[in-house]
Amino acid sequence: MALGGCIDVDGIVYDLGEGGAGLGGWGVGGAIPEGGGGSGRSYFDVVMDDAPAGFWRFNEASSAEVLDSSGNDHHALSVLGDGTIERDVVGALFSNDPDAAIALSGGAYVILSPNPFDLSGLAPYTFEAWVDVAEATNPPHLFLWIEETPPDNSGMQTFLWADSAYHKRYDGAGGFEEISESPTVLSDGYHHLVITFDGANARIYIDGALVTDPDPPDFVLPIPSIGSAMILADTQTGTTLYLDELALYDHALDLTRVEAHYQCGANADCP
Repeated sequence: MALGGCIDVDGIVYDLGEGGAGLGGWGVGGAIPEGGGGSGRSYFDVVMDDAPAGFWRFNEASSAEVLDSSGNDHHALSVLGDGTIERDVVGALFSNDPDAAIALSGGAYVILSPNPFDLSGLAPYTFEAWVDVAEATNPPHLFLWIEETPPDNSGMQTFLWADSAYHKRYDGAGGFEEISESPTVLSDGYHHLVITFDGANARIYIDGALVTDPDPPDFVLPIPSIGSAMILADTQTGTTLYLDELALYDHALDLTRVEAHYQCGANADCP
């Protein structure tokens, strides 16, 4: 589903053009070059082996648009909100990819609207990103898909501190389930963060390793179908988040694939 036409975000109307290419980006018509800049396989190749539903690399030097490299045209927008956005900062990868990243702070966010994904019920998924939580007076969020229907929420969110990660699911009826890892390290440089849900269990991987209980309690509360946009990343006051190579999958990656992604990104060991 392409993001075409116009979208109004915080009172600002963006003209995305056909397929979301109207704001520019890499190359002619906003197309991102695929693969790496040298010989051999790249991080792009290894991620694409696992068929991501969306893959946002943040290689755009100046555009407000964040292009989807998965081939599915799920383009997003980077929005200032009350904060700041720095583009073309040093990326996470130690590989042969042309790599840049984005820095969000003080309320800036990345939004996917309209949201083409329905993660309701017990649908499996994987969320993946390279993150550096440089400052976190308040925690930044990843993959925030929530309808606030007081007093209860529906949806999910992943939120981070420099030393901890949490993933929550809300059933809209007052119930929620959470998996977390604390203490850990998500600061002082990029770290590879992966959240998986296979329809029954959620797991957290950091820097290629499974860091939560290998057999966590079942996640059995289904998420209602909601119409909210998906916030791919969101910062708050006193928060600075460096973000790169963010991907969403409609299945749960296993440990072998998580390790392969990490080794390729961190060491350029790309099978």
